[in-house]
Amino acid sequence: MSQFLIITTLACIVLQGFHYVGYPAIMLALASLRPRPVDKRPLTPTVSMIISAFNEAETILAKLQNTLELDYPQLEIIVVSDGSDDGTPAMVERFAGQSGGRAIIGLHDPRRRGKGAAMNRGAAVATGEILVFSDANAFYLTDALRRLVAGFADPSVGCVSGRKMVKAADAQGRVSPVGEPDGWYWRYENRIRCWESAVGSTVSVVGEILAIRRALYRPVPETIINDDAYLGLAVQRSGYRVVCEETAVCWEYPSTSVRDEVARRRRMTAGRYQILLRPANWPWQRPQAVFSLFAHKFLRLLLPLLMVGALLGNAALALDWPMPAPMLVLLVLQAGFYGLALLGLLLERSGRKWRLPHVAYYLTASNLGALHGLIGYARGTQGVLWAKARRTPILESADQP
Repeated sequence: MSQFLIITTLACIVLQGFHYVGYPAIMLALASLRPRPVDKRPLTPTVSMIISAFNEAETILAKLQNTLELDYPQLEIIVVSDGSDDGTPAMVERFAGQSGGRAIIGLHDPRRRGKGAAMNRGAAVATGEILVFSDANAFYLTDALRRLVAGFADPSVGCVSGRKMVKAADAQGRVSPVGEPDGWYWRYENRIRCWESAVGSTVSVVGEILAIRRALYRPVPETIINDDAYLGLAVQRSGYRVVCEETAVCWEYPSTSVRDEVARRRRMTAGRYQILLRPANWPWQRPQAVFSLFAHKFLRLLLPLLMVGALLGNAALALDWPMPAPMLVLLVLQAGFYGLALLGLLLERSGRKWRLPHVAYYLTASNLGALHGLIGYARGTQGVLWAKARRTPILESADQP
């Protein structure tokens, strides 16, 4: 029994280490040794930006102003309101009337049907050669569109996803408990996405800044939760590359609490299970993409279970005292990590923040949200409708980072 527990504990820890460190190291090595560069050239195809919005009265004007200020000559803007009842459609209509003839189209459905349905409605009326999907709370740097579409000069590229940044503070300058660790996470994630792209294709796209050839767009099933992941995999199954363009940058303000971040992780995880547990969604004809999908996305789904398995297996060994010294060290390290996470929780509730406890708390809470996502998926209780994370209102304009 002890040997079984040792093997189980070590396997859980090794798989976590492979996901966080081993896989990125492999991608870095392959990207350095066997790069497959994208043939990027300046070009300006017609672009339709489709912005999905649900009750975005606090941000939609700033988003539209940000979009009008982009350095791009042939841009059509489509705002799809999905069941908004806070005046968002009227605000879009008024803004369009004052935009000096710029192409701004507002679509409104009083029924709330989910982001996939909103994307489909926008794509159905779009006239651009390239469709760019964005969110109302995502703000682009001025040159983001030019940099995003440059990759389409390469005929093998069907989808380009930009880089997402998260500010540490909200719109009023208040430091968010989520902003700093979320920013670290996205810097880590963006590096992996770039290495995957250099090898062939990335399996991680950012829904806030996602471009696809209009000819390759296929309607997203309205039951799909993670619409961006679905589109990225569909493009790869069609035989085209999906690449990350790290110079095409968008940014957003952070959620105001770890609780909101946990809810977001819960929904995202349920959506990943929905996609990855259906073999037809995998790009089996692309070995690199399949390997990346397993190591980057599927193992991430298993992280909460691996964390629980490592802790319980290690703790069970303590019942058969004395336990091997290496396993005792692992148990102490795990106990110390979760102790730091608990301290991070207590500090947040008291309005204080120490970096190390806060990072441990953020990682633990995020994986707890992922575990809830698994439960929601298994029970069939996680729907396609999303709950808006609380953010500070941005009524007029958004400063660049």
